[in-house]
Amino acid sequence: ENSQELMDSRAVVDTFGNMFFAVYKVNLEDNTLIRLKSGGLMESGAAEIKKATEVTNAIVYTISNPEMRQKFAEFADLSTLPERLRSGKSISCEHFSNVYGWCRSSIAPLKYKSGKLTEVLFIVQEIDDEKKKELEYQKTLVEAKLEAQSASEAKTQFLNNMSHDIRTPMNAIIGMTNLILKEDIIKAVKISIPAAVEQVIMCGAYITSTVIVATKSLPKPSAVPV
Repeated sequence: ENSQELMDSRAVVDTFGNMFFAVYKVNLEDNTLIRLKSGGLMESGAAEIKKATEVTNAIVYTISNPEMRQKFAEFADLSTLPERLRSGKSISCEHFSNVYGWCRSSIAPLKYKSGKLTEVLFIVQEIDDEKKKELEYQKTLVEAKLEAQSASEAKTQFLNNMSHDIRTPMNAIIGMTNLILKEDIIKAVKISIPAAVEQVIMCGAYITSTVIVATKSLPKPSAVPV
């Protein structure tokens, strides 16, 4: 019967092919573990039976980050597995190993007795390349966000400066235009229409030049990765 169960468990592992680096069958009743696949190779011959906590503690030992180590220890706590797997769905935990790099450990329900979970599959998958790409992508997103914030602040400053630099010549343009349109006023202030038009042209040129120079100082928008 035990031999048949082992064959059935290995059949489950074979279904997933080379996705997993290591696969163990864990008996929750006696805290024992049978290694079905390790180091990328299927076990041949009689499988060695160990205490499950020996393997999980060995993995914990390879995790240098204290917070990540504590997270994995809680994830691999066999005493709480029945409750955490009550939905019948697997659970997983990503961790960085000093030996294998980034790994994803998963635990899935395997066998029940009288409605009680008695066996689980403990699976370790190497995801070093995948995780590095993910972290690099996250870094790119953060940099793009900071750059966008910087550009937004620059635009705000630009608009504030423009409001100040443009206000005076715009007032001059509006004033001179009103003078040109009202002949009686322009005679009263003793300014000729050509002189008023010249003032309007000069102020317009100043505004145009100010906007062009200020616009060139704005940061270029960068492409955000998708």
